[in-house]
Amino acid sequence: GLMWKNADSYLHLDKWLSWDEAKVYVKVLNQEGFADYEDWKMPTRKEALTIYEPSSPLTDPFGDVIYLPSVFSAGAGQTSWTKTIHKTDLKLAIRFNYFNGDFKWYKKGLKSHGVRPVRVFKKIEKEK
Repeated sequence: GLMWKNADSYLHLDKWLSWDEAKVYVKVLNQEGFADYEDWKMPTRKEALTIYEPSSPLTDPFGDVIYLPSVFSAGAGQTSWTKTIHKTDLKLAIRFNYFNGDFKWYKKGLKSHGVRPVRVFKKIEKEK
């Protein structure tokens, strides 16, 4: 039920983003109606995990291996910000690592990650 943007923000912009910049990046995608949708979002940690695929190696921008389904473009950043914020320290958010499938808390101001936007397919009711 998830649709992912093929290129993450690093591949698209050729630079790392802070958490707030990643949030703006997704907002701009929605304003521009990227792929004819306006409901792109930052993934949760659990959503990010759904595309970690250890049997499918790709390369990141530096030639290192990351593990994403082969439908995604090579050259994406190794890590992605998620929308998951720490409950007691609002300066921290989770970044997901597509090299080893782990996630860690990082300061939201750190400019060393990308973001891979996602949207949820909505069930469309058929007309009778």
